[in-house]
Amino acid sequence: MSGLRTTVFMKDGHKLEEEKLKEAFAKGPVNFVSLEEHDQAVPQAAYMLQVSGAG
Repeated sequence: MSGLRTTVFMKDGHKLEEEKLKEAFAKGPVNFVSLEEHDQAVPQAAYMLQVSGAG
């Protein structure tokens, strides 16, 4: 599973704490490598699709 990464979307004003991430990852089968922060627009709209079954 080399090369996989996790993306976390945070609410405005919230940040991840690197030390707490390292502690959490140390307990499991994955390793913490780095923390990068990027601003990205996330739409606030939600869409609902309703379909009817055949038969």
